Amino acid sequence: MGDIALSQGEWAGAQAHFDESYRLALEFKHEWATAYALSGLGRAAAGLGQFEIARQRLEEAFALARELGNPGLMLFSVYGLAALRLAEGNAEEAARLSAFVLEHYAAWRETRAHAALTLEAALSQLPGRTAADYREAARGLDLAGILAGQLG
Repeated sequence: MGDIALSQGEWAGAQAHFDESYRLALEFKHEWATAYALSGLGRAAAGLGQFEIARQRLEEAFALARELGNPGLMLFSVYGLAALRLAEGNAEEAARLSAFVLEHYAAWRETRAHAALTLEAALSQLPGRTAADYREAARGLDLAGILAGQLG
């Protein structure tokens, strides 16, 4: 339900659904679901303009996904951070992170679709730059290091 609410731009509704998912994931000690819910909470907070909370949740999700050794889940968090950067007005970083997700073999299809939309939106704010520019630069980058210097 949280993902559907996010897709509709219903940020408060998404936050409520992901809060419940997060609570249940913690209760049942389901770490994958915990990381997924944290990503959803981060995306909802970004939509609500709560950028610092969004960053914290997405960084927590990335760290947990990395601990679990789950690249698809890590990339889901990277996409969330790309969307956050775009909401903050940092189109350059949004394009860089989105292109990285698009180029990574382990990205889920749904994550790729969202990253493509985020890249397109970022490029609309970056005259003279193309998706190919960012996608080429993303090739060969390392998932574990993509956020180096950005995580607290």
